[in-house]
Amino acid sequence: MDRSSILSLPLIMPSQAQKHVTHNEALDMLDALVQLSVLSRTAVAPPAAPALGDRYIIAPDPTGAWEGQAQKLAVWRGNGWDFLILPVGALAYVADEESVFVKHADGWEAVRTKLPGGFIRQDGIGINAEADSYNRFSINAQASLFNHEGGSHRLTMNKNVSSDTATMVFQTNWSGRAEMGLAGNDDFNVKVSADGETWRDAMRIDGASGQAIFPGGVRAPGILTHNLYAALTDAVSTGSTVLTRTGLSCTVTTSSGSARIRLLASLCLGADFALTVPKVGILRNGVRIWPQLADASYYPQTGSAPASTWHIAPALIQCEDQPGEGTFVYEIAIASSDGGPVYLNRRAADTMLVGESSLTLAEIE
Repeated sequence: MDRSSILSLPLIMPSQAQKHVTHNEALDMLDALVQLSVLSRTAVAPPAAPALGDRYIIAPDPTGAWEGQAQKLAVWRGNGWDFLILPVGALAYVADEESVFVKHADGWEAVRTKLPGGFIRQDGIGINAEADSYNRFSINAQASLFNHEGGSHRLTMNKNVSSDTATMVFQTNWSGRAEMGLAGNDDFNVKVSADGETWRDAMRIDGASGQAIFPGGVRAPGILTHNLYAALTDAVSTGSTVLTRTGLSCTVTTSSGSARIRLLASLCLGADFALTVPKVGILRNGVRIWPQLADASYYPQTGSAPASTWHIAPALIQCEDQPGEGTFVYEIAIASSDGGPVYLNRRAADTMLVGESSLTLAEIE
């Protein structure tokens, strides 16, 4: 064998004359191959005025003096080009792309991009794990640390359009249990699941108003558990004893059959108090529970009906209920003493919104 098995360097044979020629040729080849750096890998024709030692990875379909030498290393020796075959796995720095490339059987692929203070380009990164085409970054570890560099630190997730998703998913044994973020819109959502299949909306923060909405309600013994504000604009006309639902309602799921619910309603009732007296009731699952039809004669400060017509008067109502175990919908309903119109949160004359009503539920031990 007169050539090395990997780089095909010429070997000095026994009793060979002019051994220095073979030795120098091998050194020239090593000079070109070791710590390989080329000017380009896209040229198909040799440059007009190459400098001594200029190197190129010849692109496919070359012409001129490079014809038939595709993917080989071309080295200018001063009086001609030498062509060297690079083995699979060879690394080369390509100057005009500021990148390191590795040779595969069918060509070259970038390993690092923008090396001088730039960034790394990889198809995927796995740390103690395997990355794939979907999970481009994968890590198996007990913890992950993202630290500041002398100041603040932000973790950003960017999606393409509003209907796309940018969320964090929490799983148990690869089955989803919670998800939070921008799920198909630009509102901040928190969802939970007991089985990874049925998902329930726990909280939504409106991106435009910042209002927090709890579709499933909130429960914690002895503290405020749910607020729902109504701003109704439709008039309500009722008979003297028939309660009409206002739309002001909220839902609670009790923790046990002995649980007690405390309700607090703050109402802004509008009516022509010279002609009618608003009445208020509380419904549980559509049935009135609070007790009799109470006159809404909780007029502000005065303790009596206002002298002039069409006023908003606050009514503060508190009561307790022991509904048993389950999920219950509590609603505020109103009526009037003589069938005259009663309004919630507005007065009739100009339909101007002049108040805000609320209904609060709390589970108490």
